[in-house]
Formats: sequence, C-alpha cells, structure tokens
Amino acid sequence: MRAFLFPILYWANSMTVIGRTIMPLLLIAATACTKVQETVLCDFNGVDISYISPVDSVRLDEYGIFMPEFIVKHKDKFVIKKFDKDNLIDILDKNTGEVIKIAKKGRALNEYISIGSLQYDNGNLHVYDVSLQKYNTYNIDSTLMNGNDFLKINQYQFKETLLGYMEKPFKIYRNNNRFITVGLWEDDSWYRLMGIDGQFYGGVERVAFEGLESMTEIEKATLHLSSCISIKPSGDKVVCALCNAPAISVSDILDSELVETKRIVYDSPKVNRVNQKGRPLLQYDGSNSKSFCSIYALYSGRKMGSTVPSYECNHFLIYDWELKPIKRYEFKNSINSFYIEDDTLYGVSSYPESRLYIYRLNNRIHK
Repeated sequence: MRAFLFPILYWANSMTVIGRTIMPLLLIAATACTKVQETVLCDFNGVDISYISPVDSVRLDEYGIFMPEFIVKHKDKFVIKKFDKDNLIDILDKNTGEVIKIAKKGRALNEYISIGSLQYDNGNLHVYDVSLQKYNTYNIDSTLMNGNDFLKINQYQFKETLLGYMEKPFKIYRNNNRFITVGLWEDDSWYRLMGIDGQFYGGVERVAFEGLESMTEIEKATLHLSSCISIKPSGDKVVCALCNAPAISVSDILDSELVETKRIVYDSPKVNRVNQKGRPLLQYDGSNSKSFCSIYALYSGRKMGSTVPSYECNHFLIYDWELKPIKRYEFKNSINSFYIEDDTLYGVSSYPESRLYIYRLNNRIHK
C-alpha cells in the first residue's frame, strides 16, 4: 500500500487530514463544550474514539538528533528535519545506528539557510529554502549511496519579483508539473497555484478573521504564512491549514486555478503585542492550534506557555475531504510530526525528550 506523508500545522490547539471510510471502534457520549480550546474536539463528539499507546519508541538524542520537527520513512530509514545550528536534516538507520548528516547550514550548493517546506514523494525529497529562493529535489537512495551529501536530480532557482522581497513563495509543494504555494500575495490570496516557470495562477482568498481590525495588513498576511499544505494522492485536491489560527480549507486543483470547496474557521486567534527590544512581537494565545492537513490532523488543545509545548499533540483527528469528522485517536505520548505507512504511524516528539514513537492504527481505516 502506498505510504502517505501528512505535514504539520500550528495552532496553540492542533491538527491533519486524508479521507477514508472508517468502521466504528468505540462510541463515546458527547459532552458540552465550554472552552474555546475545546471547539475542535467538540466537532468530533459522537465519532469513534480510541486510546492507544506506542508499540515501540526510539530515543533520538542517543543518535545526536535533538528537537525533531519533521519525519518521513524511506524503506528502513527515517529522514528527520530538526532544529540545529549546523545541520538541518539527518537520515537515521535505527537498525545499524548509522546517521547521515545532510543539508548543512550555509550558502553553498547543497546548503540551506531557512527551509520553508519539505515534501517527500516516491523516494524523492523536495527542499525549498525561502531565504535563498531555491527548490531542490533529491533522490534519497542516491544520497545514501553517496554517503554524506545530497545528490540533486533537479533544481529551480526563483527570483524576487519587481514587487520586492516579500512577494515570493514562502512554502512550495509539488503537484506534478505545478506547485501549490503560500506567500504574502498582493491579491490577498492565502495559497495559490504556480507553474514551473514561476508564473502564478488563481488562488484561494485569505481568512477574514473577526476582531482583528487592529492588526496591520502585513500582520494579517504573516498569520497566513503559518500554513501547511497536503495534496491528495490523486492530485486533484489540496488541503491547507493554518498553524497559528484554527482554520482549514479544501480546494479542487484545476488547470489554472484553485477552487475552494470547503472551509472551516473554528475561532479567531487572540493576539497580544509585546515590545521586545523596541520591536513589536505578535503572540498568539490559547485559541491557536497545531494542525495537520491531509486529512489526518494533529491537535494539541494546549495554551501557549503551558508546561508541555503547544506544538506537542496527543489528539489525532481524521476528516474526510468534505471536512466531516469521522474518527479520533488519543495518543498516550505526544508527537509534533508524523508519517503513515499502511496501518503504522511514525511520529517524532521533542518533549520531554527527543523521541520517535511508533503507533499501530486500526487497519480498517486504510482500506
């Protein structure tokens, strides 16, 4: 069965998605919602819920991997993106303990300053650097044979437009011969279609949150940069969710435009302005969430500033492509990113330590 990757999105409460037919496992009685951070979970009242523990786990810090934030499984190895001052991506073979460090920080050919988006597809890893404006595709098997460096099979170098530095893609996801992009677009698009030649096509309008009149236009646009995107395996639909606000959107992918078919906005984000070293700093409080989008979703439900980081999630939610809730899992140990292969979920966590958790989902979900 084909493996699927589902990217992570941030709310201070959290989620991701891909629609399937699901058999009932356990029915839990619905309870009334009284708090804002419970709004998302209230959407899942009455659906099947399962509480599960990991079947296995691996301490990543023993391999020198700290603060993981992205994972994919390639054959018997794991590709992990992490916060690190020197190296951004590791390939781990947990059977042998070998770790290949790739994607060093820097400006050289296979080095990166700020990775805006990662995407795994049929053995290839797509890496986009928002600072250097380069999009590279690597074959993982060839990279492993090379030993310690990426072997690039394709590259696109994007140029800043005449509109300036900000009018550029901040995140890019490949869909056949096109890209789905997120950026600070002048036409107020949230996410939009882009050709390989860099030409932009129709997009989906940004969320008009209520009660944010005091925010500047650049602050509102920056809020939408916290998006994560996942494309349906058939290539005809895309789901996009905000990390710093509880909103999800599904669109059809047409030849020259994206047509939104469904949108859910659970609540407007709460914004505080804090002066730090003379500069305004936006902070999003407990109505923010961590989200995924394909249409499996992680949801944290935690307020920022809590003991457990708000990006760590125990709620695993499943929507169909009409954004109808159909299944809920509760994980014993929190994760912040995951990859699904058949009925097995591989998730990474950075709290209270860097770990890889392996969960076994009910296989009826995937048939």
